[in-house]
Amino acid sequence: MAQWESRCLSPQTVEEFAEDLSRLSAEYVHEPLDGIFDELVSVRDRAYGLLGQQRRTADTRGLLFVAGLACGMLAHASVDLGDRRSAAHQARVASRMATESGHNGLLAWIYGTQSLIAYCLRLSDKAVEHAEHGESYATSTASRVRLAALKARGLTITGPPPSSTELGTCSRQEGCLSSGGWRWAEAGRALAPAGILDRMDLGVGLMAGIVGAGTGVFATDYALSVPPRGRLACPTLRPFADRQRTRATLAGAVVTGVVCMVLGAILGASRLVPAYWLCGVLGVALATVDVRTRRLPHAMTGVMYASCAVAFGLSAAGSGDASPLVRAVLAAALAFTGFLVLALAFPGQLGLGDVVLVGWVAFSLGWFGWRVAMVGLLAGLILQALVGILFLVRAGRRPALPMGPALLIGWLVGILVAAW
Repeated sequence: MAQWESRCLSPQTVEEFAEDLSRLSAEYVHEPLDGIFDELVSVRDRAYGLLGQQRRTADTRGLLFVAGLACGMLAHASVDLGDRRSAAHQARVASRMATESGHNGLLAWIYGTQSLIAYCLRLSDKAVEHAEHGESYATSTASRVRLAALKARGLTITGPPPSSTELGTCSRQEGCLSSGGWRWAEAGRALAPAGILDRMDLGVGLMAGIVGAGTGVFATDYALSVPPRGRLACPTLRPFADRQRTRATLAGAVVTGVVCMVLGAILGASRLVPAYWLCGVLGVALATVDVRTRRLPHAMTGVMYASCAVAFGLSAAGSGDASPLVRAVLAAALAFTGFLVLALAFPGQLGLGDVVLVGWVAFSLGWFGWRVAMVGLLAGLILQALVGILFLVRAGRRPALPMGPALLIGWLVGILVAAW
């Protein structure tokens, strides 16, 4: 099981860890502690095991966050069980994990946890010191209020250190996991400002962008050579033949580089990167063709289908889990069928090229989940509708608009949603 999980590590794996910890935090205050403690140890050990694998930066940061949160909760549990040494050790490990993950919201909570432990031990100076450190990392109002309260309580400490029995009831009396201010939703809010950045591999993104920009020169040159009808022409291989073509080629290369950089940064060093990189290059070229000629060549779309199919097949074979591939195929079939019915019902509104492209968008996004596929398709359709309304308001009529660019922008939105 551990080997399978390490091969299939993805943002969804981290989210599953998050759901487990969220459930445990909700159960902490009213369920027997022994069972919760064992589950927390299991989550922590699984995260440790996966951290031992060589993974890309996004996965590592997510696992560090999970491991840090699990250790912080174990520190609370150790206080409840009267084990001072384990509580302090778990809190220190949690602090290191939070620091390495770069998650300020978690780090602020861990400092609050250390302050609470010091409060339960009646160590006034340490309780105040930890709370003050936490305030410099707090990312939400709830976190700042919690740390201010812990600091104030630290200043009120009097009397000798507690016995183990007294220590074991201190944390729960303070409502450390529930009313003390920590819920999984707060972790999500703290992560939100840098959520996408935490999932990005900027090194891979930069390399993909540079290569994409270079390839985009020739892809754009080819797109400018495609005729409105008939067989596809051979590339001219003269991207800078004149001033107008040079401007169009450079613009296409820049857009291609940006798109490929975003795709590489989001997907990181995974099996999917080559396929989605190629789709990014061809997607920009395809949008250029559609704007120029109102045409979406099946040969170009077919290459995009084939690249995704190969990548999905290799990923499914490597992980032993074919469910994402099945979902992608079903999403493509449903989208293609639905839009084909619309195209036949309303002749002239949708071309076959649009229908085929819709199927590819659903296919490539369906790998990440039904929600991602739906968001990507809806984003493209909404953008197309908004552009049509804008033309209608400004010109008094709605011209025949190319649908490819809107669908491809929606596809990119779906990729961003998958990374969020």
